Amino acid sequence: MIQRSAIRELVERNVQELNSILVQAGCISRVVFVWNETSENEDTVVSIILANCAEAHGISVDRMISKSRKREYVEARYMAVERLTEEFPKWSLTEVGSKVNLGDHSTVIAAKKKFKDLYETDRFFKRTADNLKKVINDNIERLNNQYSGANRNLEEQVAHDSNERTAGITHSTIAPGEGTGVEGVEGTTSSISIEQAIE
Repeated sequence: MIQRSAIRELVERNVQELNSILVQAGCISRVVFVWNETSENEDTVVSIILANCAEAHGISVDRMISKSRKREYVEARYMAVERLTEEFPKWSLTEVGSKVNLGDHSTVIAAKKKFKDLYETDRFFKRTADNLKKVINDNIERLNNQYSGANRNLEEQVAHDSNERTAGITHSTIAPGEGTGVEGVEGTTSSISIEQAIE
């Protein structure tokens, strides 16, 4: 999977940091982060797998996912099913089947069995499958690197923005009983300039 957990952790950390800045600034509002499990990233990986499987067999993706029983179409579908189940192990077989127009889970199970049989008995099929796996992994790695670069840029921008926003916030410790309204309780006050609070 393409570093989805790293992206999620980065966003969650940034949301926590933003919320602490809002608290320090005295804001009532908070940022809520909701993670969408289906992502653009997954769609991109699916597209890479389908395109590479079709290309390896000299056909279009549309032809590969058609109902045709031509050998090159069927073998391309077998390879796509194998790659999808390896790349997305948490997906149901029905979900995998929907990406290659195979229908229900029993059809996907049959495609995986046929892939295994051909992989073990047909040297040309095995060589094609091995080469295809390498190409797909290289393309996914390239995509990973693009996301990593974007994450680094995002992280740097958030750190820079955070430093700019917190630059005008000052903290002071309140002695027990002073300003907190409760005897013997220490507290912290924050002050921020009006211009920064408006931003």
